[in-house]
This record gives sequence, structure tokens and C-alpha cells, in this order.
Amino acid sequence: MNLNDLNKVLFDNLNRINNPDLSGEQLKDTIEQSKAVASVAGQIISLGELALRGQELACKQNKDYCPIMPALLQVTNETKVINQETN
Repeated sequence: MNLNDLNKVLFDNLNRINNPDLSGEQLKDTIEQSKAVASVAGQIISLGELALRGQELACKQNKDYCPIMPALLQVTNETKVINQETN
């Protein structure tokens, strides 16, 4: 799983919460499940930030050695990348 996948999971949860057909106990259960997913997502995001900081440090220490982007942060074919380099 990467951050792209996590994004999809979070939006799927948001869509379930916004389902007008849910009410009462079903809605309550869906909200509780979404809270749990959001909590885990926060930890995954924190882990991604740590992995990125580690990679940045490794690149600063040795410009000739920059490790491959951690799998959690890798861009997939479904992700659009905007080149922000200034030439």
C-alpha cells in the first residue's frame, strides 16, 4: 500500500459516511469504522514523513547515493506528477 492507496481508502470512507441511505446504528457503525481508519491513516502518514526525512538525510550526506523512494511514497501510474523544478 502506498499513499495513493490510502487516499482512495479515505475517500471511500467519506463516501460511505455521506450515504443518505445510512441512518441510526448503521451510520453510527460506519462513523466508528471511519474514525478507526482515520487514526491508522494518521500513523501511516507519520511513517511516510519519517521515511521521507530519512531519505532526505541520506541524500544530503552523500549526493552520489540517493536511495530509492520508500515504497509507501512511490508514485504509481495513476498519480499525476507535476514537475516543480525551475530552470
